[in-house]
Amino acid sequence: MVANNVLVSYANVSGIDKVLARMAERTRFISHMDQAGEELQHHYTDYDADFGLFFPELCKFASAERAIRGFR
Repeated sequence: MVANNVLVSYANVSGIDKVLARMAERTRFISHMDQAGEELQHHYTDYDADFGLFFPELCKFASAERAIRGFR
């Protein structure tokens, strides 16, 4: 994974599309993951807006949990 720099694939929609297409090839059932990249591209603005609202809340939650559990 590190040697192939796999995580870089997730940096853009086309990379995610390729990953999802490969996952679809590996499934033993019809998953339609090969079509998910197109859906992601089509609704990207909405997902981006939702993530912009979600991520700060996630950071606050994680920070509070770390404080409760004594982590820095």
